[in-house]
Amino acid sequence: MMSYQVQNIHCIHRFLFFTSYCLCHVILAEECSLLLEHCVQSKSLKDGKMIHRHLLKNNYSVISSYLLEKVIYMYISCGRLDLARHVFDEIQNPNVVLWNLMIKTYAWSGPFEFSINLYTRMWASGILPTKFTFPVVLKASNSIGHVEEIHNHILRLGFELDVYISTALVNLYAKCGALVQVENVFQAMSNRDIVAWNAMIAGFSLHGLYDDVIRLIIGMQEIDISPNPSTIVTILPVAIHGCSIRKGFSQEVMLGTSLLDMYGKCGCISTARTIFDRLDSRNEVTWSAMIGSYIMTDHMREALTLFDYILLQDCGTPLLVSLIYALQYCTKLIDLRNGKRIHCRILKSGHLSNLMASNLTLSMYAKNGVLDDAVRFF
Repeated sequence: MMSYQVQNIHCIHRFLFFTSYCLCHVILAEECSLLLEHCVQSKSLKDGKMIHRHLLKNNYSVISSYLLEKVIYMYISCGRLDLARHVFDEIQNPNVVLWNLMIKTYAWSGPFEFSINLYTRMWASGILPTKFTFPVVLKASNSIGHVEEIHNHILRLGFELDVYISTALVNLYAKCGALVQVENVFQAMSNRDIVAWNAMIAGFSLHGLYDDVIRLIIGMQEIDISPNPSTIVTILPVAIHGCSIRKGFSQEVMLGTSLLDMYGKCGCISTARTIFDRLDSRNEVTWSAMIGSYIMTDHMREALTLFDYILLQDCGTPLLVSLIYALQYCTKLIDLRNGKRIHCRILKSGHLSNLMASNLTLSMYAKNGVLDDAVRFF
């Protein structure tokens, strides 16, 4: 039998060659797990597919959920979420670990609605979420309806006192503007760490409630919780913005662009858009900063709407960095239509010679399955 201490991924080829001729032997689960782990670490899709194919070929009537999790994770680590989803959908009764793995993957990589849909399916199938399910599915939520439904499930299962879940609820309710619910969740927490306090401060700062921000900063220090660098980063834009308003500089294009870019990078997209709308004039850097802020905060629809407006109103050409951001997002979401439009804009603006732009364009066509265009472009 093959030693468990496999040192090189090339051992996979020798191992599979050997086992294909030794019909009297079966691959032990531990060996398959170890081989798949090497594929994960080396991101070797070809070898991972060989192992998966070998499992299917040898008529494993029952493959353990642990092995299936390894197969799915191997495909995810190799960037093939479509194959991971195919394996998952073939499983008749996935356990909660497999559900959580797929929900988490979509919550981090998108499309986010797939994460919500899987969560809904899991709940409907009778599989109860765990405390690890809720923080990731809340990350994928983008509407007050989703948050309230998930919050009801949290209460029903008795997870409302978990600090990580409660902090995720505070974040989501704040982004949705539901500040009453934010306060209710926060006040119900029996244990509030610095992350929870920062989430509250960020939520009120996001909506311009600066008196509440000061109240919270004082309150946390009264119970011997000191602000950390994240706290300072959260309130720093408020301080800088306030100073620029007092000095009468906030509508100057260079400072305004810097401010909206700062708010965008902090995730305060509504404040960034307010600054953008109030500027007396906008240059190409301003438009690109706003588009980039939308893309970085997963507001792709708004980014593309602004992109269309630039083209229709002849407001200039977005900078290369914004075009690259948009192309990355279209690649991730497998959005061929908008990907083609951005490719045309890159071509017209003369940026196709840029190595990153050309590589992303090739990747976008390949990920969308348009291999003829990918080969032609190459």
